[in-house]
Amino acid sequence: MSTSIKYGENIIVAVRLEGSWRWYVTEKEYWFMDLPRFSQAFANKGYDISSDADYGYRFHIPVLNEQTVHSFLQYIEEEQISVEELRIGLAIQANAHDGDLEMLAGWVPALLVDFDNRQLSSYFPEPASFEQYVPEGWTGHYENFMEQLPAEQKYWLTDTSNYFGTGQQ
Repeated sequence: MSTSIKYGENIIVAVRLEGSWRWYVTEKEYWFMDLPRFSQAFANKGYDISSDADYGYRFHIPVLNEQTVHSFLQYIEEEQISVEELRIGLAIQANAHDGDLEMLAGWVPALLVDFDNRQLSSYFPEPASFEQYVPEGWTGHYENFMEQLPAEQKYWLTDTSNYFGTGQQ
């Protein structure tokens, strides 16, 4: 993992693709899946968005969907992180901050992007509204999706700890 986890700067994202799960720690801006729709929302409010029109900051992929996901994931390959790395990193942070949940906020998974079922679930606490900018044919929800993840993906659960008090089996 080349990106450190810093609340407000980057997010933890669960990706389901072709029946398997992956985790990423990336810039949050990567996950506004339909960038033309996102840009139009700003243009409608009077902002000049002409400098963002080439979508270069997301590898020139304007719409992230099941047709473009493989290219996108190749670009962010270095940002992929294993469940075990997340588990260890969270434990280290929890010990360093005496389990203070406020200090662990950046370690809560922010998005679940399910390419198999064409759904995005956001649990990002700041006003970003990822769920409003999903591609055509997708559904987006703001919800705590942690219960929806398979047990082996719940890095916040260990034999002795449940760092976020949710997601128990």
